[in-house]
Amino acid sequence: MEFYILSGKNHATSVRHHIECTKPDKVVAVGGDGTIKLVAQILKGTSIPLAVIPTGSANGMAKELGVPVDANAALNIAVDGQVQTIDLIRINDKEDCIHLSDIGLNAMLIKDFEDSGSRGMWGYGKALMKVLLKKRKLHLTIKTDKGTIKRDAYGGVCQCPYVCNRGCH
Repeated sequence: MEFYILSGKNHATSVRHHIECTKPDKVVAVGGDGTIKLVAQILKGTSIPLAVIPTGSANGMAKELGVPVDANAALNIAVDGQVQTIDLIRINDKEDCIHLSDIGLNAMLIKDFEDSGSRGMWGYGKALMKVLLKKRKLHLTIKTDKGTIKRDAYGGVCQCPYVCNRGCH
């Protein structure tokens, strides 16, 4: 078993290089949804499974996968759990999403939360108040393999929060 701690600079490049050099049987991402997204993008197209030990502020992806926040329980799943295939969507040919892609008020909420530097429920509460004060109407077109959907929504920006993090459009 080898550990690789993110340095704060060139995460994707350094993690990709480390994975290519070590050729692991499995990668365990310890972090939140952003860390999971980063590692998932690197592993995309390989046969290397990704396990998760959730340590982020929301841990939305881990919750969806049924991974507990208790580190020992999550580690047991990482070691002995069953590999599942998950879907990946591509937004505007530039952003990969494996968990949530939001448009409208929730996207604004997550963006303001991330930009604030605050964490926890208090940070979400402050971001929510800010979002409700600056909302505006959006006209959206969503194209899928099953057709096109046109809708109006309230928001101010279009973001891919959690796993996708920044700037869909």
